[in-house]
Amino acid sequence: MPRIVDHEQRRRQIVRAHQAEVAENGFGATTYTRIASAAGVSVGTIQHYFADRSELVRYSFEALLDEREARVAAVVEAGTGARQTIRAMIVTALHELLPLDDARRQEHSVGQQLRTEAWREPQLHRLAVENDERLRARIRQAVVNGKECGEVRPGTDEDVAATRILATTYGLADQLGLGPAGGRYEEVLEPVVRTVFSGRCNQAG
Repeated sequence: MPRIVDHEQRRRQIVRAHQAEVAENGFGATTYTRIASAAGVSVGTIQHYFADRSELVRYSFEALLDEREARVAAVVEAGTGARQTIRAMIVTALHELLPLDDARRQEHSVGQQLRTEAWREPQLHRLAVENDERLRARIRQAVVNGKECGEVRPGTDEDVAATRILATTYGLADQLGLGPAGGRYEEVLEPVVRTVFSGRCNQAG
């Protein structure tokens, strides 16, 4: 009886191997041969699932961004259910963007290398910009919600606040990715969030 192959699972298997190789050896040194060996498949199998290297890289980058965004969404959902303050939810969610453990350090390394490629690869550039815009929109909405519940001052510009918070998070992620940041990361990110979410929520549990 022929074995039934889960094609989406096989693609994810190849993508995970690609990401691991990029993190270990660098984007330029990651070859089909190395990916195939890490994934336990043949080079022909990779070529069956991905038309060319650009498609594999694009799929890998999109999968990485989607997984990270899903973690952020899960934190927000859990915090909403627990009636946490918006400030607490924002800080916890932003921690998902920081390289604080081995898995997220690998994710950050791969993500940064592929973002560098986005400067010359239009499809990667589009994915990076769209992802940044979704994150910024999520923070912007949190600021709007904060105005309604009393955590954010009424005159706060939500676009400026969202950009400031996201820029701080990305900068801190780069510092942590290269080595220990100056001071503890909680003492860098939370005060910036607190400058926006400085009030008391009248709806928190």
